[in-house]
Amino acid sequence: MDGIETASMLRFQHGIAVVYLSAYADNDTLKRASKTEPYGYILKPFEERELHTTIEMALYRRELERRFKENETWYGTTLRSIGEAVISTDTFGTIKFMNTAAENLTGWKMNEALGEDLLKYSGQ
Repeated sequence: MDGIETASMLRFQHGIAVVYLSAYADNDTLKRASKTEPYGYILKPFEERELHTTIEMALYRRELERRFKENETWYGTTLRSIGEAVISTDTFGTIKFMNTAAENLTGWKMNEALGEDLLKYSGQ
């Protein structure tokens, strides 16, 4: 397992922020590394200040992502548990979310309705 494979495992299995410090900047390496969603990529030789700044920015970004996911979970739980029917769509009318009350009201199941056009799905 090379460093990119290790970083991928750390990121996706354990949620660990990754910053690369490498001497390689070829297109294949950069393409592989970018798929791991790194928080930074520093090329050798590097300055201590550059490393410090990149790590600080990575930690800040990781904290923002953690708060975003926490809020997303909280909002999702709230929407699922309220007694009013809620159907959420994107700007094109594609169904993105339905709560249990909406399933009960419409007779549709969320896993079947997701990705469908609301107007077509509703028979209009």
